[in-house]
Amino acid sequence: MSTDHPQTPEPTSSAISMARQAIVNDSGSIMGYELFDRSVKADAHTASSDAQMLFNLLSLAEGETLIGKTLLFVNCTHDSLAGGHLDLVAPEHVVLEIPSLPASQVEQIALRLPTLQAIHARGFKLAFDYSVLTRSYEDWLPLASYIKFDVSILKPPSLASFVQLAQVKTKAKLIAEKVETEIQYKQLKDLGVGLFQGYWFAQPTIIEGQTLRPSQAAILQLINLVRKQASTAEIEEALKRDPTLSFNLLRFINSAGFGLRTEVTSFKHAVMLLGLKKLFKWAALLM
Repeated sequence: MSTDHPQTPEPTSSAISMARQAIVNDSGSIMGYELFDRSVKADAHTASSDAQMLFNLLSLAEGETLIGKTLLFVNCTHDSLAGGHLDLVAPEHVVLEIPSLPASQVEQIALRLPTLQAIHARGFKLAFDYSVLTRSYEDWLPLASYIKFDVSILKPPSLASFVQLAQVKTKAKLIAEKVETEIQYKQLKDLGVGLFQGYWFAQPTIIEGQTLRPSQAAILQLINLVRKQASTAEIEEALKRDPTLSFNLLRFINSAGFGLRTEVTSFKHAVMLLGLKKLFKWAALLM
């Protein structure tokens, strides 16, 4: 009879591919980046893919480079706004880009308002497209920190009208996107638009990397400890036994998106900072 102990499942690695495009002010200084998930088609985003993209960002060693001291503009589905993954990022670093609703779902505008208000109250800045300036969306407008104008869609007369309307009705900062020529830039600047995004300034930069995932057994053990509200010492001991799990936790909590000022090197400190609720959400996403 063999006396060998069962082998610990090996961690797995997965590839991450995303892109960022700079958003600049009228002097050319970068104030933020819009993040794109290259693994999902533009019209195929779901609450799950939104959560995974943000989690992947926090799992990358390049997370500090991606965020740094600038804002990160993240596209969202409405369903993803209620997801627990937003509890894992510092709101001051993130602008959530909120899509307008299809014409067939106009009745949903009022129903979505409480969720948007709750997200805004938690400190997240919200960005909307120019549709938020129409009468149907007037209850959303006070929540706007940014309004984006797609110059590939809006003709110059309509663009000028919407920009003027925004300047009258809101204090939101205005962003022109898909700016491709110097002429467009100068026209938009003359209209009073202060932020710009498009090929004229910068093409999207591809960010690729690998995440090292712990075994499911290790993650399940952590989840079970959190569920039964185990002591910090018990959780710390479980982390010490699995280097991949502990590595992921320390990388996550020290990422720019978490918003800490000093580096965390202690498992005990990491668990205390997160708390059981956030630790559970982190482990569930890692799964």
